Amino acid sequence: MKKNRHNNLTRRSGRFIILAFTAIIVVSLAVFSGCYLFYVRYRDSIIRSEEKQLQTIADTIGQNVGDFIMANLGEIDLFYDEIVSERMQTEPDDGLQRKNSAFLNRKHDLYSGLILRRENGPVLYFDRNGEAVSQKDADPDLRSFAESQNRLSGDFSDTDELSKAASDPDSQAEEAAAAGLKNKPEIEAEIVGKRQISGGQGYHMYIRKYFSYGNERCIVLLAMDLNEIYRRIVAPVRIGTGGYSIVKDQDLTILMHHAKSQIGLDAISDRARIYPNLNLSDLEKWITYQTEHDSGSQVLHTYDWDQNPPQDITRVIAFTTIRFRGEQWIINSTLPLEELQEPLNSMISMLTRILTIYVLLVLIVMYLIIRITYQARSQEDKIHYLQEINRGMETILQKNEEIRHYQRIQSLGMMSSHIAHEFNNYLTPVLLYADMLQNDETLSEDGKEMVREISSSIDRASDLSRQLLEFSRQDTGIRLSELNLTEEVQTASNLIRQLCPARITFIADITDENIFCLIRKGMVEQILMNLAKNSFQAMEETKQPTLCIQFGRNNGGQPILFVKDNGCGIPEQSLSRIFDPFYTTKGSREGTGLGLSVIQNILNSIHGSIRVYSKVGEGTEFRIEIPEITENRGFGGRKRLNSIKNVGIVSPDLKIRQYRDFFHLPDMSVSVFEQSAPVLDRITKDPNCFDLMLIDYQLPAMSGIDLAEIIRRQNPEIRLIVLVETMDPNLGWYQNNGIIDRFVIRDELASELRILYAKCDHPESGDAESEEMNMDP
Repeated sequence: MKKNRHNNLTRRSGRFIILAFTAIIVVSLAVFSGCYLFYVRYRDSIIRSEEKQLQTIADTIGQNVGDFIMANLGEIDLFYDEIVSERMQTEPDDGLQRKNSAFLNRKHDLYSGLILRRENGPVLYFDRNGEAVSQKDADPDLRSFAESQNRLSGDFSDTDELSKAASDPDSQAEEAAAAGLKNKPEIEAEIVGKRQISGGQGYHMYIRKYFSYGNERCIVLLAMDLNEIYRRIVAPVRIGTGGYSIVKDQDLTILMHHAKSQIGLDAISDRARIYPNLNLSDLEKWITYQTEHDSGSQVLHTYDWDQNPPQDITRVIAFTTIRFRGEQWIINSTLPLEELQEPLNSMISMLTRILTIYVLLVLIVMYLIIRITYQARSQEDKIHYLQEINRGMETILQKNEEIRHYQRIQSLGMMSSHIAHEFNNYLTPVLLYADMLQNDETLSEDGKEMVREISSSIDRASDLSRQLLEFSRQDTGIRLSELNLTEEVQTASNLIRQLCPARITFIADITDENIFCLIRKGMVEQILMNLAKNSFQAMEETKQPTLCIQFGRNNGGQPILFVKDNGCGIPEQSLSRIFDPFYTTKGSREGTGLGLSVIQNILNSIHGSIRVYSKVGEGTEFRIEIPEITENRGFGGRKRLNSIKNVGIVSPDLKIRQYRDFFHLPDMSVSVFEQSAPVLDRITKDPNCFDLMLIDYQLPAMSGIDLAEIIRRQNPEIRLIVLVETMDPNLGWYQNNGIIDRFVIRDELASELRILYAKCDHPESGDAESEEMNMDP
């Protein structure tokens, strides 16, 4: 005995330990999950914050670059407008040359050179220090640009810009135009192009300025070194350790970059040509986004262009677009995501160490608790040992009583069946002899009265035999059929009205709605007759007896049948037993106690229910609920197919698409598709454009199930059939959840369609057979 107690205690303690450790693991997982979610959210928050900072940096750099260039263009305008205003015709011939030299000497870091052409003079060349040089000693890039683009050639009088300015009625040039353009307002300096510096180390931006020198018209072409702008404005802005900013023009050509090898490359096409093994899809989407928006930011998978070959890297990047004098530049500011994650990784490492220490401490505490609990339970087990034995004995007795009860009921059912059959055998000759005696003319009136009593007793015995058979039968619902419950209740009510005694007021309140249920013919009549018979007997001493039958729907929309009387009622102590077999509140000669038990068995066989509400002296009410058939029935494949007008077939297989010839019913339209894209386009525009779709499981861009899911969301009423090679048990989930109406094996589609059309052409074959190609789930 002690050994058993010890084993029980050990098992309970073992279960407790397992539960404790399980709880620790669950809590630890929850804590770790919470920490991970916190880490992810915190990381996303930092990325969003960094995106805003990078956006601010890009906006600031863009603003500074734009302001710097516009300031220098304005300085060029101001410088040459001052030459015009100072009446330079009074100066010696080299006065203009000296002023240009002084200008370049002051800006030698920004401009690589200058070319000056006078209307009536030679073309002059200046280097970045302002020294006049020969044509061959001039900056080759500036000279080449001027010659190739013809920026300094042509007749001055035909210059569109000067002509427009001279003829502008709103300007102050109207009088100056008549005086030989002497005091004409000059045209603003304009950007006429950009070209990569020889050797690919940067870019020149070329600026042209028209001005007047006395009565002589002049053109000046300057080469602005964009490397100097990068050094002054872009490069000094440090973004972390590995961050930087770049500048691209409207053609997506890189103008400024810290990696010299990238300057002059197209952001996509040139890189794809130079690095054919790189996946530039994300970068291409990002470039497309930049062309469509003026600013933005995101986390981008790109490459470290400082490496050769470039290495994968993820960056946080932001951009802004600036516009000035016909130019549109894109400023990118970027930072490696890894730099942002370093402090986060340190934080998660620290959290992991803290949680590990926490788990160890919890384990130690749990060990101590378990040890103390084990000792306490050992003492408690000894104290309550006898109480547990008593409770165990009581439980055993209770279970034995339940088992004996079930055995009695089972034996009673079997015995009832045998008794009923034997009883009928004994009653048969008695009934025959009683009929013979009734027809015997020599029998006296007293004898005939006794024979009638014998016949009445035989009828009651026969009724008892029938009830015993009903009680012993296990109805499985095999013979159930779909019947109109409203009509069945109405028929039974009419029968009860005829049998109802004259002193009893009978009321029938039955709905006109047709409600269909799976029941057996005559089942409702049997139920109501049994209940009505009980009500008749319960109202024998009632002064104004009333029997009421009501049928309709309850507040939840379910069919419900009420049978009410105002009879003597049922005592409260008997309510819990009235459905027990052979239990009766009547005398032994007035009832068998099987009526309500039979009704309950009948309702259980059709998944219905019966409840009773009664009060002594006030009456009794029975509430019967029978499940309704909600789905539409009686519609075969022919009717289903005739309701379909538009059919869609989606398959890359030509053989499947040729099945359109099967759908030859009048007024039926069939569309075939090789891919899912045009189908989605039509469904999006008109969700109800198809009534039925045959979809191949194997599609180029997505699976047939994925396509069916999208179509189902657009049109929940459409019929969807997916063609598969073989039936996979996992596919049943989609059909059971209403996503797919049916799966059909590809090789069986032809035979399914032939069967369907055979039933359509011969509807007399019956709806049951036409269900073979059921279009509904």
